[in-house]
Amino acid sequence: MKFSHILNIAALCIILSSSSVFSQSFFEPTTNITGYITTEINAFNDLEGHYSNEVASSISESGILVSHRASEKFTIKGVLVYRPQFNFDQIFNEAYGKYEINSFTNVQVGRFLVPLSYVNTYYYAPVNSSTTLPLIVSNNEFYPLNTDGVSVNGKVGEKISLSYHVFAGGYRNITYLTTGAIGFFGHEQEYFGLQAEREYFIDESFRGTYNSGYGANVTLSLNNIFDFGFSFFDPNAQYIPMSIIEISEDEDEHSLDEVSYGYTNRVDQFSLGFQSKFSLNNTTLSGEYWLSDNSSLNGHGKTNTEGFFVNLNHLINNFTPFVRYEEQLSDDIEYTRLTSGINYKPTFETTVKAEYMLYNPEVGNIVSAFVASITYSF
Repeated sequence: MKFSHILNIAALCIILSSSSVFSQSFFEPTTNITGYITTEINAFNDLEGHYSNEVASSISESGILVSHRASEKFTIKGVLVYRPQFNFDQIFNEAYGKYEINSFTNVQVGRFLVPLSYVNTYYYAPVNSSTTLPLIVSNNEFYPLNTDGVSVNGKVGEKISLSYHVFAGGYRNITYLTTGAIGFFGHEQEYFGLQAEREYFIDESFRGTYNSGYGANVTLSLNNIFDFGFSFFDPNAQYIPMSIIEISEDEDEHSLDEVSYGYTNRVDQFSLGFQSKFSLNNTTLSGEYWLSDNSSLNGHGKTNTEGFFVNLNHLINNFTPFVRYEEQLSDDIEYTRLTSGINYKPTFETTVKAEYMLYNPEVGNIVSAFVASITYSF
């Protein structure tokens, strides 16, 4: 009897001990589902050809974000973002699992936004001050929007910290993908190229082709006031189909529909970028510079693509006025874009944006535009 009592007491102690440990380490899985819808208005002036003085509105962006934290260390995330003229693969932005090995090391596997720019990781409308993204991000000349692969990332330090991302994977080319209610955004290179009498462009069939590559970003942060980052992206050499057009004597008749013949160019590309950000109180000054070396492997020469932007914004109650200056050089096509506007957030769910844009090309006519949007989040 005494022995059986001892066994019962021992068993009870084990159960109580197990229950105590379980209660201390208990984790309840959580799921969050959020979304948003954005309506956009475009009003352009001084556009030539079929764009001339057009005004249009549309649902420009609509997204669903789902995240499931299955354990303290493992999270699953998926994001679908609809844009007009996008196919399902382009709408399917993110679907990955993230596992925290320790406080300095995380592993992501699946489809995720390329972590080479803090702007690219804030791709979605509710978290951007501006309706339009910088050309470096939206035109995807230097790196893709997302990748299907694996990433190792982490952060070391507090007041002085060093964060890193190293990734490799495959991606679909979406260079110069059309966005906006009128469809001008993403077509800047073609539009100003035609005015400069350029005769060759990347063919439409290139968009959607698959490639792979790898890249990395390292960012040093001081007291969350100053950040400086370095990034690179190295894709595999790939074949790029080119369209050759015949230039009409009448500039208003220039059109990419006038394709006469084409060729395929095998290009080896390497992109290098620098990022900096200064944040103090309610003011943020940020900028990026990217350089891409594009070497033809079948005798069509070598070209450089350069781009940079500087963005300044300041929060005043629910208002955030901002200004952004950009310069873009794609082969022999060079232009600047100045954007100024205001972001008004009367409630957590609602964001109203309005901005004025001015394109000034090295060759061709100056183009101005008014862009406004309303985003409702839920």
